[in-house]
Amino acid sequence: MLEAIADRFSTSPRSPVLHYPAEHGLDFEDVTFPSEDGIPLEGWFVPPPAPTGS
Repeated sequence: MLEAIADRFSTSPRSPVLHYPAEHGLDFEDVTFPSEDGIPLEGWFVPPPAPTGS
């Protein structure tokens, strides 16, 4: 029983992607990073806004 409980902490369901950066007018790039276990980690790089002049 304890092993079953521990297994639940080692994995979690993927969170659904409900919105994309473009929906909010953001520039972005798709990025992928390799992980040690071979599963690619995917996400977005959203650069900061350009500084405004003072």
